[in-house]
Amino acid sequence: MIVLGVHEGHDAGASLLKNGKIIAAVNEERLSRIKLYIGIPKQSIKAVLDIAKISPNKIDKVAIAGTLGIMASLGWEKINFKKKFYQSLCNNFGFFASTMLFANLQRTLFKPLRNKKVENYLKTIGIDAEVEYVDHHLCHAASAYYTCGKDKALVMTLDGSGDGLSGSVYVGNNRELKLVKEIPTFHSIAYYYAYITQLAGFKMFKHEGKITGLAAHGNPNKCYSIFEKAFGYKNGSPRNTLGLMGHGAINYLKEKLKNYSMQDYSAAIQKRTEDVTCDFVNDYINKTKINDIAVAGGLFSNVKVNQVVNELKNVSSLFIHPHMGDGGIASGAALYVTA
Repeated sequence: MIVLGVHEGHDAGASLLKNGKIIAAVNEERLSRIKLYIGIPKQSIKAVLDIAKISPNKIDKVAIAGTLGIMASLGWEKINFKKKFYQSLCNNFGFFASTMLFANLQRTLFKPLRNKKVENYLKTIGIDAEVEYVDHHLCHAASAYYTCGKDKALVMTLDGSGDGLSGSVYVGNNRELKLVKEIPTFHSIAYYYAYITQLAGFKMFKHEGKITGLAAHGNPNKCYSIFEKAFGYKNGSPRNTLGLMGHGAINYLKEKLKNYSMQDYSAAIQKRTEDVTCDFVNDYINKTKINDIAVAGGLFSNVKVNQVVNELKNVSSLFIHPHMGDGGIASGAALYVTA
């Protein structure tokens, strides 16, 4: 069975699997030279077909990452009205926005609006195979589980946002993924890391690695308490305890951190992210009694977070998917429909 995986959102790309094995995977930024390219990955699709020496009419199935797409495929940061409306709702009605009811409502409302641009493009190049759309975080989970080398694993995802969620927990066993927990976008701890990236003068969703570097030169204790009030861990989930998102959260942090150096608040956000992530991992190890961990999602591109998780006494092994960010979900989608 030959499956083409496609992701058209943040860090778009394509992946091609033959009989469950990844033959080729390419991200559009490598060919377009536009970092974290958003849009149909036309050059990547051609590249994976060329690398695998497979003609378009030989594709048996297409797996497209993301079930909503209305935000991801067009670029969330470019849809100002939708972004402002969503942030206003979250900042004023956080009690509702923080629930899975709200996340599922988004799925119900936006799924019918999912654009078919990828499907239409594929037909123009001779691919007329069955198409399946796969949830964003399920793609992350599949990318980690089906490449980790373990038959049984605790699979965890954390990122900014995707299909209404910022994280999930699955148990992978005997080639199947069983959902344990979903975390709404409202409770995204990765967003707080992005806010600090912007406060430091960099571009959020692009330069978070600079904050990780700055953190090594600061004292996390000087303003750690500010982040303790902003987000934590409770009832099986990272929690946005501040109750603000977007500009509301950024303005709050800007005021609270104005007397601290960027090195110190970088160190504090880094330490708080590590602590909350470790609480998250430890809790589900205790709940599932599974010590082999497989992770994906943009938050796990933070190598220091990965280090402290790997050093937890309860962790027997930690596998991070090689492309843990959104650039890996084309492979995740294809792996999931192949399993």
